[in-house]
Amino acid sequence: MKLRYTIPEFCQLTGLSRSKAYERIRLGQISVIKDGFQTFISHDEATRYAVTPQPAAYPRRSDSSAA
Repeated sequence: MKLRYTIPEFCQLTGLSRSKAYERIRLGQISVIKDGFQTFISHDEATRYAVTPQPAAYPRRSDSSAA
């Protein structure tokens, strides 16, 4: 078990695209560890993210727009 993952490793584990991972980091949905110029995601954070239900990519439209 690794203690921390690079962004590409995290993306491979979770199936997220690189751009989506960075977007979620920017939004504060994924916490990172900075070590100089490198960015890592801890094993605990990767596990927390994996087991937390994520919102739908495209929210449902309200029925009022169908009229």
